Order: sequence, then structure tokens, then C-alpha cells
Amino acid sequence: MKYFDTHAHLNYSPLLDKEKEIVQECADALLLINDVGTCANSSYVAVEQAKKYENVYATVGIHPCDVVEAASNDMERIEELLKDKQQNKIIAIGETGLDYYHKPFDAEVQKAFLLKHIALAIKYDLPLVMHIRDAHDDAYEILTKNIPHNINVIIHCFDSTPEFAKKYTDAGYWLAFGGKITWEGKESRLHNALKSTPINKVILETDAPWLTPTSHKPDSNKPIYVLDTLAECAATLNIEKDEFAKQVYENSLNAFKLKCKI
Repeated sequence: MKYFDTHAHLNYSPLLDKEKEIVQECADALLLINDVGTCANSSYVAVEQAKKYENVYATVGIHPCDVVEAASNDMERIEELLKDKQQNKIIAIGETGLDYYHKPFDAEVQKAFLLKHIALAIKYDLPLVMHIRDAHDDAYEILTKNIPHNINVIIHCFDSTPEFAKKYTDAGYWLAFGGKITWEGKESRLHNALKSTPINKVILETDAPWLTPTSHKPDSNKPIYVLDTLAECAATLNIEKDEFAKQVYENSLNAFKLKCKI
């Protein structure tokens, strides 16, 4: 069986401090990792890690909570990595998006940076990884107005209503479910959103080292814990776990346009 943690941060401590051990643990389990940048510096670290390990890929971009503090040349630094996207094992742009939860925030600056990331996704023909918190109306409007159909969109750490799950998947986007789904009861909003999502649009992630599944709290999250989220989601959908694992692995490859040997 093969697995894919579609969103983790090997480029941050404490994962960074045990990088080799964590990556080997995933390699032994046939688990791929998408190592996601949140600023120019962490994007460069993600690329270096991806180049070191066969089962690691990189996503590069600037998190919406970091855009106000971004240096004037940070988007240019991101594009330097993209100019050699294959050698750098870059499979997506992000995480970008809108975050109106963490205050203070500047919505207009976030929107401007999101549009810059969308332009890079189009220019380099790469999927877009979206962080959206308390901003789904604005994010949906920007995405549907500016993303052409050939650009895949992944809604990272989906945590909204079944209604928004339908809106996003009707637009062709993938929804990534993480460890938070293990925190809540079977009839929670998030479980109901999962049930309303077409099975071919479901992918899984950890957001490690954050959002640890219930069974591993209070430890930091790790990519291997995506298996806990997989079990929770399979049970919620009443699908045999191995069958579900095969489906979400295929979905992940489709979302990131990957043809993978592992």
C-alpha cells in the first residue's frame, strides 16, 4: 500500500531536527511527503530537503499570515526556484491564500499576494495550494474568477461547511482533510463535509508538526500520522481502509499531476 501526506512542514522544528529519521520512517511505509514552504526561506529549505530524499517533494510560496512581513524581493526568490522546477522537485505553488482569523491582518495585501501566486501557478503550470481561514467567500470569488481549468487547486486543511465543500468540488478543486477530523464527533461539520465530498476529490494531509491526531496528542504531528486520519476518514465514509487508501493515493497523484515510481 502507498500513501501520500500532501501537506507537511519538514522545514520547521521539531521535524527539521529529526529530518532524516522522519523521512526514513515514511520511506519504509511507502509514504510520500509534500514539504510546504510558508515564506521564501522555508521554501528554499523545502527544495533542499526534496532534492535529498526520493520520497519528498516541495511546494513553494508565502503564507497569507507572512505577506505583510515579506521582503520586497521574496516573490522573485520564489520564482528563481520555479525556473528549475523539475530539478528542484517543485510540485505546487503555496501555501498561499487568505487568513482573516489571525489578527491584525491586511486583506488587500493578502489578496494581492494571492494573485501573484496564481500568476506563478499559471506561468509554470503548477497546482495551487490554498490556506483559507475565515475567508471562504473572498477566496472562492478570487479563485473562480482567476484560475483557468487546467490549473489544479488544493484546499489545504479544509475546515468549512458541506456547502463550501460542494462549491469547491463543483469548481473542480480537491479538499485536503487532516488530523483535526479526529478531534470531533462523527456528526461534526467537518465529518459531514467529508461525506458530501466526491470520493475522487478527497486527499489527506497532516500539516505536521501541527494539528496532531487525537491518538498522538500531546506529541508534535508527523507525516506518518496521516495513517490515523486515513483510518478516521475511511470509517466516516464506511469504506474499507485499504480501498480508501488506494483511492486517496490516486487522488493525490492526480491533484499534483504526479507520475510516481514509489
